[in-house]
Amino acid sequence: MLSFLVAATAVAGAVLPWLLPPREGADPWTSGILLLLAAVSGLRCVKARGKSAWFVPTDAFVLAGIVTLGGRAACAIALAGLLATTAGAAGKLAVRRTVFNAATVLVATSTAAAVFASLGGGILAFLAAATCLFLVNTGLVAAAVALDRSRGWVATWRATFLPTLPHFAVAAVLGALLAGFAALGAAYLLVLGPLPSLSGHVTQLLTNSP
Repeated sequence: MLSFLVAATAVAGAVLPWLLPPREGADPWTSGILLLLAAVSGLRCVKARGKSAWFVPTDAFVLAGIVTLGGRAACAIALAGLLATTAGAAGKLAVRRTVFNAATVLVATSTAAAVFASLGGGILAFLAAATCLFLVNTGLVAAAVALDRSRGWVATWRATFLPTLPHFAVAAVLGALLAGFAALGAAYLLVLGPLPSLSGHVTQLLTNSP
């Protein structure tokens, strides 16, 4: 079952981004800056208190990309952050795990972008997209962990990924702010650009994490 999950996720990750319509008139400077910031932030991982899950503060840029650039560009931003995280991870990750992680973020981003577009944009659409991004991403990884360790999926998700929710919530707020600043011009992204990299550490302080 684990091999089937990995294969199915890999296929979905390779196909879904191309099913999203391209965004006309997207600013290439905004795209480039978000790609760069996601890659830099991908190197800064934060571990949830007492858990094995690592929070990667790239979701803010992915969500901003969904709003300002469209799903395809957001997938590229998500992939840039994931590859940077993989490069900065201690030790070498297995090829299958790397492929699965990449496919997972592409599936989650594509799904979130589709939700945002289908709801016509706006605050409620953003909240729905953010929720989708978090649940699909963590849900797929939790399923793989549960199958690998012969554990229950819900229990695995609750124990491993639920503690990262405060970190993601902070990243989602920053993603909304980034999208607002991007509407003023690509250069304004540099004002808030460093904040997602610090969001995990801020959340640790707010939740009394060590």
